[in-house]
Amino acid sequence: MISRYLQTAYCAYYLRNHILSIMTQKTPSQKLSSGLFGITEDFIEKYQSLDQLFIKNKFSTFFFESNEDSMEPTLFIGQILIVDRSRTDFHGRVCVICLDDKVICKRVIQKENCVILKSDNPKYKDIMIENNESLSFWGVVVANAGFII
Repeated sequence: MISRYLQTAYCAYYLRNHILSIMTQKTPSQKLSSGLFGITEDFIEKYQSLDQLFIKNKFSTFFFESNEDSMEPTLFIGQILIVDRSRTDFHGRVCVICLDDKVICKRVIQKENCVILKSDNPKYKDIMIENNESLSFWGVVVANAGFII
């Protein structure tokens, strides 16, 4: 499990650097329609860095790849999840969680005497955790990235 985790973390790190090198380019200063013709350099004013947008603390930010459909329509298979370990506001947020030696991604609902791990996809049942010993919060998903094919 740890070996697969390290391999996934390395792949996500490589993919992050690749995405950032491609996407740190000039961006339009106005909203535009996908059918708009004639975009020129006149509309491009500044460079936008994905690091500045999504990474508030580079030492606590990690990347994972989504590999199941339990969080659709919020997260899709193959998307890269940007996870911030320094965040502690788990309630109502999509989080990466370690549960019984498995790393999963679910929406966290904290109740008085239990934690509910909720899938955004209605095909999946909620997981109710009453004994928090087997549960550890790894981090909060702050953004996701994917490719348009």
